[in-house]
Amino acid sequence: MSIISIDPQNQVLIRCPTVVRYLAREYVDKFFEDGTLRLTSFQALWKHADEERRDELEGTSLVEIIAPGLPASLFSSRVVDETYVLCGMAYETWDNPFGHDAGIKIVDTVSFAIAVGNRLPGCLRTMQGPCNYRAEPIHRMLPHAARTLGEADSPSDFETKYAEFERLRQREQFEGLFTKSSRYSSQCEYRILWGCGGQQKEHVMLTCPEAVEFCQPIYKDLAEKDEIAAAPPGSA
Repeated sequence: MSIISIDPQNQVLIRCPTVVRYLAREYVDKFFEDGTLRLTSFQALWKHADEERRDELEGTSLVEIIAPGLPASLFSSRVVDETYVLCGMAYETWDNPFGHDAGIKIVDTVSFAIAVGNRLPGCLRTMQGPCNYRAEPIHRMLPHAARTLGEADSPSDFETKYAEFERLRQREQFEGLFTKSSRYSSQCEYRILWGCGGQQKEHVMLTCPEAVEFCQPIYKDLAEKDEIAAAPPGSA
C-alpha cells in the first residue's frame, strides 16, 4: 500500500492499493532479476486460451442513452489506439482463480506505472484503477444533458447541451477500459494501462529494473512455511 500526496498544502492524500500480479515462479524470479516484464493488449485478452482470462468485451464500452422524446441511442467503442495492460488482484490470496504459486506484489502502483511508462516506447499516458463488474454489458443511462437535448430552444443551446452529452459519453468510454462482466468478479481485478502512439502489438516485452523497487516477490511455499512456523505449539 502507498499513499500519494497530490496537494500537500491542503493535505490531499490518496491511499493506493497493493496489487498482486500472480505468475509462474520463473517469471516472478526473472522480473526481480532484471526487471523483465510482459504487457498484454486487449486484443490478446479477447482471444485468451484460458477461459478464466478470456473476455470478448474487454476494453469495450456499450452505452445506451435513454431520453424522453428522443430515440434510444446505443454507443459502442473498442480500444483502437496502442494500449497495453497489466492485470492484478487487489488483495493477496493463494486462493486465486489463476492457480499460480508466485506473484509480484506491487506496493506503489503509481510509481510502478510511471517507471514502466518511461521504458515503453511512445508511451503517452498511464491509467489505473479497480475494475467495475456489471451483470450485463450495456450500461443504460439517463443523463441530464441527454434528457434536455430535445428541449434546446436555439442552435447555440443545443450545442452547449450536446457538448455536455459528449463529455458523458467519453467518460463512459473511459469506464469501458475498467469494466468486466460480473462472472469475473472473483478476480477482484485492479488494472494498470499504458497508452502509446504506435502500432498495436498483442504483447510487448520490456526490461524495467527501475520498477522492481516498487514491488515485492511472494511465493506460496514460503508463505506456507511462515504460517507453520508462526502456529502455536500443538495447533497442527
